[in-house]
Amino acid sequence: MTVLELANAIIDKNNFTITEAWCYAWRILNEYPTDFRIAALEISRGKKPNISVKEMSFQKVEQLSGRKNIEALELLRIYANDEDEGKNMIFTVGMRDGLR
Repeated sequence: MTVLELANAIIDKNNFTITEAWCYAWRILNEYPTDFRIAALEISRGKKPNISVKEMSFQKVEQLSGRKNIEALELLRIYANDEDEGKNMIFTVGMRDGLR
């Protein structure tokens, strides 16, 4: 899948702007590890990925943060890189969105 194809799929599934979708698509294809890249491609096809890092699953990140699809996957990727910072980001996003 090319950056343009993935960006278009991200726009369709996430309601992002062209710039946001292009940035996510480039990062997914060039910076994400293979398991996260596969999960992102599943999301772009309208499927829920079955990916977990330690005890944190994609579905749990969606539930705790209130974010869906690519944004939840990005939070899970942050958690995979730095568990403490990831927990903090998931909690902060969930609290901020819960207060709206």
